[in-house]
Amino acid sequence: MRRYSLCIFIFIFIFSLFFIEAQNYLLKSKVDIDEYNGLNTVKKIEYKETHTNIFFQDSVMTIWNDTHNIKEGDILDVRGRKQLAQNLENKGYGRYLMSKGYIYIIKPEDYIFVGRSISPLYYIQKLRDRLGRRIENIFRGRSPFIKALIYGERSEIDLSTSDTMSKTGTSHLIAISGFHIGIIAGLLGILLNKTNFLTRYIFIFFFIWIYVVFTGGRPSSVRAGAFYTFLILSVIFSEEYDILSSGFIIASALLLINPYIIYDIGFQLSFMAILSIGLFYNPIKNKAEKIKNPILKKIAKLGGLTISAQLLTLPLTYYHFGRISLISLISNLISVPLIGVLYPVLIFTILFNKIAFIGPIAKEVSVDLMDFFIYINTMLSDIPMSYIDFQESSIYITISMYIFLIALYGIYEKYRLKENFNDLQGFTRQY
Repeated sequence: MRRYSLCIFIFIFIFSLFFIEAQNYLLKSKVDIDEYNGLNTVKKIEYKETHTNIFFQDSVMTIWNDTHNIKEGDILDVRGRKQLAQNLENKGYGRYLMSKGYIYIIKPEDYIFVGRSISPLYYIQKLRDRLGRRIENIFRGRSPFIKALIYGERSEIDLSTSDTMSKTGTSHLIAISGFHIGIIAGLLGILLNKTNFLTRYIFIFFFIWIYVVFTGGRPSSVRAGAFYTFLILSVIFSEEYDILSSGFIIASALLLINPYIIYDIGFQLSFMAILSIGLFYNPIKNKAEKIKNPILKKIAKLGGLTISAQLLTLPLTYYHFGRISLISLISNLISVPLIGVLYPVLIFTILFNKIAFIGPIAKEVSVDLMDFFIYINTMLSDIPMSYIDFQESSIYITISMYIFLIALYGIYEKYRLKENFNDLQGFTRQY
């Protein structure tokens, strides 16, 4: 199955490259629309410190004044100029927008609210706003971090916290991903332990996808939901789950939907992380299984998972962000279990905060765990040489890093095959 999925992925990947080149050639012949006037339904809103990005179906506009009165689902009559994202001076940002499905940039001169689209999108946003207000009422100044952790709203996190987590390599913990999906699935599995096998997994499947939609259908959460869906299907049909096959199939589907997703850094990092785990984790896991102490065994497995996930993402982190964290292994060994405990405690606090005695205790535990997480990461990031910043990255160094890692894997595979062959010869001579 893995070979077929890899062949399909390679074919679709090559097709996507040709499609992008053809599309770019066709778009070059199109002249930017200088004057624009049209109705647009707000699909998503992204708040920044100095501006706000308003996303429509296939376009985005930037507003430099207060836009907190605009909600997802609002219909705006926009007048201004329209430009192809491909023709932006900042080619990287143009590719980023196209990887998200936004082809045009609208530079507004004026916009008028004309109505509201009463769609599922509108009600989902209302639920997110309500949850956000509840989190703010309970946790006050700590609410931006909790919003990011619970439903992926990262725009309110201060630059200091964001930079600290980047230095320690823990930024992935506040992006809705397989880590969060796994925690939710695990909690539901415990709660539904008494139900029959099929009912339990069907309920988990639907709840996960409701959560993915609720968090805004971000690419990282969609990918995580798809991976868990494959895992559930493999359990239901008693088939062996293969992370690499699942990764190739999901990546192929995403490329068919939008070939420009190749340019999406999140797509690149998540795909490389899955590929890296699939290639490098099993050897580390097999060594960890030989450890007799159960606590040390779990630490070794967690450390092995962290190392294996970062091997193929490290060159991309260097290339895109110009930074390599040298303490990510230590920080993740501490932070992953810590967030694994904090996440369910936060959910419990949000649900039962108003219950006397129980609510205040849960809140206190949540705050202490969160403060400890920030303290540990701040302390680790302040260690001299805990990370390396590069003034500029080189594509040649990036390629060299990948060649080295591929060669390393090739050496391991050669050694493993030789070892298996020797074992087989010994077995033949014995019998």
